[in-house]
Amino acid sequence: MTYYEGPIDEVRTKVPGFARQTYSVDGPGNYRCINSRYDSIIRIPLVPGENPIPVGIVSKSYSLLPHRALVQIALESIRATKIDESEVLAEIGLTEFGERMILRLYFPKSYEFDPGDGHPIGLRLECFNSVEGSCRLVAMLGWIRFICSNGVFLGKIKFNFRKIHNVHLKKEDMSSVLTNGLKTIESERECFRRWYQTVVDPRRVVAWIDREVRVAWGVKAAARALHIIRTGRDAALTRPFEKGLPSERTVQGAQAVPGACAPAQNLFHVSQALFWLANERRELEERLEWEVLAYELLGKLHARRKVPRTQ
Repeated sequence: MTYYEGPIDEVRTKVPGFARQTYSVDGPGNYRCINSRYDSIIRIPLVPGENPIPVGIVSKSYSLLPHRALVQIALESIRATKIDESEVLAEIGLTEFGERMILRLYFPKSYEFDPGDGHPIGLRLECFNSVEGSCRLVAMLGWIRFICSNGVFLGKIKFNFRKIHNVHLKKEDMSSVLTNGLKTIESERECFRRWYQTVVDPRRVVAWIDREVRVAWGVKAAARALHIIRTGRDAALTRPFEKGLPSERTVQGAQAVPGACAPAQNLFHVSQALFWLANERRELEERLEWEVLAYELLGKLHARRKVPRTQ
């Protein structure tokens, strides 16, 4: 994808427009062969001289939500929450022909906080959209740790709004993502602070990896998580057919995980390994499922804790 970032009014000019028309192809002579059950989605030229580009076909019942309309709805929702839009940084990612878009809106610095390690955490509204039905519309509000170059979501996703394209998204729907999520800001901040103050026993971490994480995510992901927790680096299994628990598998260190603290000393440090792996999932739906599971797994590790918190 190609990414653009800056003030929302600036980056929104990079978003192409789309329209639909009856799905047809050239036939003999000047005849047009028409399919009565489908429409074509066409990218409207961004600059003079550019030709329209077909990007997909959809059913007659498909409800097109152009990217520009989604950006406008998100912007109006920001205004409705009384947030100064001039302080909101926008990032937009587009596929080659623009059929898929990622919209990210970063909240002002007043929403940031430090859980205790000197690295701020902030809020981000993230939306995924496609104009040709290749993925559902998703909007979610969550915490990110800025030191992580991949923008990992932390903790519970504030609101996960998903719709297939058979109904129109209303401004009120997006506004609810923000208003419902913003109500729980302080409780979430306190949760991260507690994570940072909660010491973890390395032996119990290994037992947790070999059991809970292995069952939820499989041996490979569990072994990678343990290596990140111990060394701060991701890992690859060098013997794919080797038998044994995740802690017994042979691995080779790979790239450093941004923001990882190794060896992990508290629950917050451990969380970085899980959310890194969740964000590495290629499919959006799978990534969201792993983020939810990561939060549940951290709760199970906390239940294993038998040592006092740090002061």
